[in-house]
Amino acid sequence: MIILLSVPLVNPLAASLLDPKNGIIGGLGLDPPSVELRLPEDITGEAKVYFDDAGVPYIHASSDEAAFYAAGWVHASLRLFQMDVFRRVGLGELSGLVGEAGLEADRRAAILGLRSIVDAEWRHIQNNPEFGEIARIVEAYTAGVNGYISYALKTGRLPVEYRVLGVKPSPWLPQDTLAMAKVLALMLSYSEDDLILDRLVRKWGPEVIVDFDIVGRSLNMSHASCDIAVGWGDVTGLEGPYNPLLSVEERREPLHEPEPLDLGYNPDLESIDAVVDRVLYMLSWNAASNNWVVSGSLTVSGNPLLANDPHLSLTAPGIWLPIVISSPGYSLAGVTIPGVPLVVIGRNSHVAWGFTNVGSDFTDFYRYQWVDENRYFYKGRIFGVEKSSIEAYVWDPLARSYRVQEISVARTIHGPVIEWQGERFAVSYTSARPTFEMIFLWLLNKASSVRDALSAQRYFYGPPQNMVVADSAGNIAYSPVGAYPERAALPTIETGYGPIVNTGFLPFDGSAGEGEWRGFKPYSSLPVLFNPPQGFVATANSKPFEGGCWDGLGWDYADRFRTERIYTLLQERSAEEPLDAGDMRDIQLDVEDLGLKTLVSLMVRVASGDGGHVLERYMDMLAEWAENPQMNVDDYKPTLALLASWYFVHDFWESLYGSEEHWRFIKLEYAEKALKAYLRGEDWVFNYFPEGTLEGMVNRSVERAVKTAETFFASPNPEAWVYGEMHYYNPEHLLSEALGFGECPAPGGPFTVNVAPPSSVSETHGAPVEAGPSVRLIADLSTTMLYMSLPGGSSGVPLSSFYDNLYWGYCRGEYHILTVGGEPPGGAKIVFRGG
Repeated sequence: MIILLSVPLVNPLAASLLDPKNGIIGGLGLDPPSVELRLPEDITGEAKVYFDDAGVPYIHASSDEAAFYAAGWVHASLRLFQMDVFRRVGLGELSGLVGEAGLEADRRAAILGLRSIVDAEWRHIQNNPEFGEIARIVEAYTAGVNGYISYALKTGRLPVEYRVLGVKPSPWLPQDTLAMAKVLALMLSYSEDDLILDRLVRKWGPEVIVDFDIVGRSLNMSHASCDIAVGWGDVTGLEGPYNPLLSVEERREPLHEPEPLDLGYNPDLESIDAVVDRVLYMLSWNAASNNWVVSGSLTVSGNPLLANDPHLSLTAPGIWLPIVISSPGYSLAGVTIPGVPLVVIGRNSHVAWGFTNVGSDFTDFYRYQWVDENRYFYKGRIFGVEKSSIEAYVWDPLARSYRVQEISVARTIHGPVIEWQGERFAVSYTSARPTFEMIFLWLLNKASSVRDALSAQRYFYGPPQNMVVADSAGNIAYSPVGAYPERAALPTIETGYGPIVNTGFLPFDGSAGEGEWRGFKPYSSLPVLFNPPQGFVATANSKPFEGGCWDGLGWDYADRFRTERIYTLLQERSAEEPLDAGDMRDIQLDVEDLGLKTLVSLMVRVASGDGGHVLERYMDMLAEWAENPQMNVDDYKPTLALLASWYFVHDFWESLYGSEEHWRFIKLEYAEKALKAYLRGEDWVFNYFPEGTLEGMVNRSVERAVKTAETFFASPNPEAWVYGEMHYYNPEHLLSEALGFGECPAPGGPFTVNVAPPSSVSETHGAPVEAGPSVRLIADLSTTMLYMSLPGGSSGVPLSSFYDNLYWGYCRGEYHILTVGGEPPGGAKIVFRGG
């Protein structure tokens, strides 16, 4: 990190920034302090914070409130700026931190009404005695965060980012913790894919849906069969979700007023814009993930094993912060999101759990016949849009002051109005209403059995997750239960193949009252697996269930290839010998790419029909690689496969859609269906790709791949095209590339279990990987251990010993062990005495 001192973070870099207490260096090189502090008077007990050799905090406390006060203090000491950014995105107050550049994100949050929703949720938790425990946890955590903010301001430990922006961190509020769930919801479930599909239909007609099997997804592989599923209510004994029908009062004013931090220098506005660009990119990544759970009947120990690796943007610092908490009511190990006191993925003494994104349809759009800008038709009558405005504080980092900006919001009977490519739609979105993720997490953290964990889902409204869970008694389960919209008046779409019913995959006619939400599917009848007969279940964002129990619940699933590979490995290994945590690790690190194998094999077959092309040498290389499709960093063969498939998929999408815009919409299974039809000479495919088109597309893709590799490696010799030199991780800091973790080779590919999709491809930068496994976790229920591989470190402080210390081990496939109830060697570093 010495290079940091020679790289300007702002322009100009004033000498005052180098002051060890008040300047930039004061926020760069700090490990957690060794200190003894007093708890607030209303918090009893004592808490001690230890750090293991990897910098993971272990909190031991004599009361629950003391434990979570310590958790808030530690979170803030390690990740305060990250917490600040995330809460502001969830509340629509990002411009109060970064200025004008954050206004667009604030408008989206304002349109969805997130600030008012979070306010309503917190009032409900506060005012209901049954939630008194979680209210006290959130309040203690809030006090801990604010305790650290006060400490940092007094001791000069304020994070570097505030010094660059010239603004102080605002006090933490309980609503900020609840807002973090809204940020996750935006990342995981808000989708405009309905609108992208609508554009395809407008270009090609509704037949495009059937031709490419966009909704039917017959090539997809489900996680489980309805034949072995049981109803969620049959396992839990519960009828349905918690539904208090909260009223939401609009909150106009922001929760946080900016306060200047005067250091006497001018920040670089371009650096601030870059912060916002990176934040918005990070939030735009629609996450994929893997998880699976194995019954004790298939393991060495006779107890279950559980594995999870959520795929998110890879940043410096990362999204997760590992922690171990021991108190009278809690015994936890896992990863938290800074800003949230509870473990999101991990385990306690009795239960382990993990999540992947379901990928169903939780966002609907409604188009209207408009009378004018403010009026629209609805069921034969004219209605006016409901208009309101909320305030945003827009920070001016040069003037060290803020202005108040009014953000206008228009609503129809179906929801807030957005504009997309020049057309106005109303949007209905699962999480744009009060939800209770914090209550769900609280009960999950306290669960002592699989049934307890499943029962906690009654408080989980959105976005539904594929939850796998195991307990020390030997039970395992899979449950994708959550809030699936119940839609009325579904329209029929006529195609040349017959009618299809729009279940929400295309915008509805709002003026006709189509597709209106009438609540959510009954939880009691939603399918789950409980101790499935095969002894394991895996999920990787493909279709949850095959059969009538899942009809109409979604379509926008990931390709089948990760699911297929995990199932194959679990079946093969368990047939040979009982499984252990080492097997789980090997599967998480597997780099066989069935998706690229499928595509490359078809590309070679299509090209071979073109009659003596000039790229025979490279086609032979691709065919040879496809026989053993490994994506190893020290091999040269994967390089050509990745580059050729990248260019082909992008050309294929551009030809189909009309531009490269929204290219992530495409699933490889769409191209697979078209290529197979093309080889079989099926008539429909020639409507999209006239004869000779796909041959030319394949040849151009391979030619571009060869040129890219030759230029990047400065060599025409394919054996010099070492995959790991072109395909690499390089997590970047929000503020500056100089604060990133650095490059390391990235094994895997777009469809491997150890997933590593490139974010771009170029002759100069290669194929950098900006998203992937954001943490790998393995729980062995025969022990109290949790194995973790983290792409970064615990601290967000750039020169801390724990900033990137686990990153290089992650690159090598190494794991660190957390222990439930464990106490690292050495004394406590931070002690909080009773107030």
